[in-house]
Amino acid sequence: MMKRLLALSVLSAVVATAGFASSASAWTFSPNGSVTLSSPIDPGTGSLIPLQLFKGIPVSCTIFGIGDITFGLASVTSLSLMPGSFFCFAISFTGLPYDLEPAGGVSPTSVTLKDVTVTAITGNCRGDLTGDFDQATGVITFNGATIPSDPPGGSDCIVTGPVATSPAISYTIH
Repeated sequence: MMKRLLALSVLSAVVATAGFASSASAWTFSPNGSVTLSSPIDPGTGSLIPLQLFKGIPVSCTIFGIGDITFGLASVTSLSLMPGSFFCFAISFTGLPYDLEPAGGVSPTSVTLKDVTVTAITGNCRGDLTGDFDQATGVITFNGATIPSDPPGGSDCIVTGPVATSPAISYTIH
């Protein structure tokens, strides 16, 4: 009887600790509702700032997408590239939606789009895409961020440039 009581106490402590650990990595995005993702406007020129993509060849495209924040959880439900370079039409994002979360579940300054799938004429890529995040403006900036080649062995997809959110999103980590 004493051994069972001790085992139950240890099990209760483990479960309680696991509960605290999981709540430490929780986050809440805001505001709830639909969010537009797009190439931001350069204040100096009034032109859209394109996203630079590289998978064997360099391509410069503007981006447009729709996201959703529900109960503090963020996802990207559509993404498309608009012509800038000739090859923008030949690149697509598939397998949506992509969850958006703080990098590593804990970063206040970078976010990760989970399991992004890119289909391009030069090959495909699939994996997480991480960029810097400005909490004040809701802008995600990719600085040579990579998505691994799919299948492995080819060249990775490299993404550089900003993506704005409207309304500007932000998040807190609990």
